[in-house]
Amino acid sequence: KHSLHSSLRRLFSIHCGPSMSIADAQEMESMIDKRVHPAETLFRCRLVSPRTKLIVVGSLSVFIVVALILKFPLGVHTRLAAQVDETIQADTTVINNCPGSKNITSAKEVCCPLAGFAKLGYHCALHLTLEGGAVVTTEWGQAVVCHSGTNLNNGPCEDPSVWKVEEVTHGISGWTVGRLMSWAQSQDFCNCQYYSRDAYNKLTG
Repeated sequence: KHSLHSSLRRLFSIHCGPSMSIADAQEMESMIDKRVHPAETLFRCRLVSPRTKLIVVGSLSVFIVVALILKFPLGVHTRLAAQVDETIQADTTVINNCPGSKNITSAKEVCCPLAGFAKLGYHCALHLTLEGGAVVTTEWGQAVVCHSGTNLNNGPCEDPSVWKVEEVTHGISGWTVGRLMSWAQSQDFCNCQYYSRDAYNKLTG
């Protein structure tokens, strides 16, 4: 500030000449004192920095989220998810052409190569041996199906009668065909492999 006053005095002496009085100079200095110092202006501008704006925006976001949580409790979302899940599970169709009351004595998972996939894709199913020795097949093809025989009829296999064993024969107790079909109806399967693996694990415990 002192250097600014000195500069102004020299400027006045040059442009106004020696005729400027000391009183005039002091009046000019008081006018300068009343002006806002540039450093003070810069300091005030820095108060509203980008970081401060981010903090304000973040605080508002937290407030909005808390308000939404209070308005829509988590229980609403949980109940909605459960209802959607029940709807999906209830859509599984079962076509059972096997004797539902027959006990299942053993099960094995089998798969056949799909036609047109260079044997890279497979259709999978379960072969179930029933009490009395009959063998039936249960597989998924947009619906859970159970039919007599060992052919894999519900997948585009190269040859439905040609398949390989994926999971070895496992003894089963406490399961009937009807019980297995009831379980399948309550589940959701997106393809044949999910069904065959889940059903095999369910039967074998």
